[in-house]
Amino acid sequence: MAIERHEFYTSARGALAEDEDWFTLVLDPANGSQVVQHEWSYTDPYGRQKAQTGISVFTVAEFQDSSAPDEAKEALAALLNLLG
Repeated sequence: MAIERHEFYTSARGALAEDEDWFTLVLDPANGSQVVQHEWSYTDPYGRQKAQTGISVFTVAEFQDSSAPDEAKEALAALLNLLG
Protein backbone atom coordinates (compact mmCIF):
# COMPACT_ATOMS: atom_id res chain seq x y z
CA MET A 1 0.00 0.00 0.00
CA ALA A 2 1.10 3.56 -0.64
CA ILE A 3 2.23 5.94 2.06
CA GLU A 4 -0.52 8.43 2.99
CA ARG A 5 0.19 12.10 3.67
CA HIS A 6 -2.34 14.35 5.44
CA GLU A 7 -1.39 18.01 5.85
CA PHE A 8 -3.20 19.09 9.00
CA TYR A 9 -1.85 22.52 9.91
CA THR A 10 -0.06 25.43 8.26
CA SER A 11 0.92 28.81 9.57
CA ALA A 12 2.47 31.98 8.23
CA ARG A 13 3.92 34.73 10.39
CA GLY A 14 5.71 37.99 9.88
CA ALA A 15 4.80 41.30 8.31
CA LEU A 16 4.82 39.70 4.86
CA ALA A 17 3.88 36.17 6.02
CA GLU A 18 7.46 35.23 5.25
CA ASP A 19 7.85 32.62 8.01
CA GLU A 20 5.91 29.50 7.07
CA ASP A 21 5.37 26.13 8.76
CA TRP A 22 3.66 23.02 7.41
CA PHE A 23 2.70 20.00 9.51
CA THR A 24 1.86 16.66 7.87
CA LEU A 25 0.82 13.30 9.27
CA VAL A 26 2.59 10.53 7.35
CA LEU A 27 1.05 7.06 7.57
CA ASP A 28 2.70 3.88 6.28
CA PRO A 29 0.00 1.18 6.10
CA ALA A 30 2.63 -1.48 5.34
CA ASN A 31 4.19 -1.26 8.81
CA GLY A 32 1.57 0.79 10.70
CA SER A 33 3.91 3.72 11.43
CA GLN A 34 2.55 7.20 12.07
CA VAL A 35 4.92 10.17 12.11
CA VAL A 36 4.53 13.93 12.00
CA GLN A 37 6.65 15.88 9.54
CA HIS A 38 7.31 19.56 10.25
CA GLU A 39 8.64 21.54 7.31
CA TRP A 40 9.56 25.19 7.61
CA SER A 41 10.80 28.13 5.57
CA TYR A 42 11.87 31.26 7.44
CA THR A 43 12.98 34.22 5.35
CA ASP A 44 14.15 37.70 6.24
CA PRO A 45 12.42 39.90 3.64
CA TYR A 46 14.94 42.64 4.35
CA GLY A 47 17.96 40.47 3.52
CA ARG A 48 19.68 40.90 6.89
CA GLN A 49 19.63 37.21 7.81
CA LYS A 50 20.12 33.99 5.90
CA ALA A 51 16.94 32.08 5.04
CA GLN A 52 16.31 28.90 7.01
CA THR A 53 14.49 25.85 5.69
CA GLY A 54 14.25 22.34 6.99
CA ILE A 55 12.29 19.26 7.87
CA SER A 56 11.95 17.48 11.21
CA VAL A 57 10.20 14.17 11.81
CA PHE A 58 8.56 13.22 15.13
CA THR A 59 6.56 10.31 16.43
CA VAL A 60 3.01 11.35 17.28
CA ALA A 61 3.85 11.23 21.01
CA GLU A 62 7.02 13.31 20.54
CA PHE A 63 5.03 15.88 18.57
CA GLN A 64 2.35 16.15 21.24
CA ASP A 65 5.08 16.74 23.86
CA SER A 66 6.98 19.25 21.68
CA SER A 67 6.88 23.05 21.62
CA ALA A 68 4.71 23.00 18.48
CA PRO A 69 1.76 25.41 18.50
CA ASP A 70 -1.24 24.21 20.49
CA GLU A 71 -3.40 24.73 17.41
CA ALA A 72 -1.24 22.23 15.48
CA LYS A 73 -1.50 19.68 18.29
CA GLU A 74 -5.28 20.11 18.38
CA ALA A 75 -5.51 19.75 14.59
CA LEU A 76 -3.47 16.53 14.74
CA ALA A 77 -5.69 15.11 17.49
CA ALA A 78 -8.79 15.91 15.43
CA LEU A 79 -7.29 14.27 12.32
CA LEU A 80 -6.29 11.13 14.23
CA ASN A 81 -9.80 10.95 15.67
CA LEU A 82 -11.30 11.33 12.18
CA LEU A 83 -9.05 8.62 10.74
CA GLY A 84 -10.02 6.36 13.64
